[in-house]
Amino acid sequence: MKFMSRDWGECEIVKEGRYPDGSNPIVIRSVEDNSPIAKLTVNLNTGPLPDGLYLVRAGQENRRIAADILAAGLFVDTGARVPSGYIEGQVWKEKSDESSA
Repeated sequence: MKFMSRDWGECEIVKEGRYPDGSNPIVIRSVEDNSPIAKLTVNLNTGPLPDGLYLVRAGQENRRIAADILAAGLFVDTGARVPSGYIEGQVWKEKSDESSA
């Protein structure tokens, strides 16, 4: 999935690797040179989320790129939050072709 970032230009969302609970981390990469820009997700040991849901670290350093992804319509913030220490994971749902029609 590709989108435009205000700060990084054209970016791509890549699901790479696995967290210990089996969920996929989401990494943002530059389309231009494939360099990693940010890891969008966070592993808070909450157990696996249902398919299509991701625990996102949308605050602090990911704030602007997370806003770009939501603005592109690729994910929807469900409003659910998972607190852990000083951070809070946001539960996002990946939009499918059916849900965006």
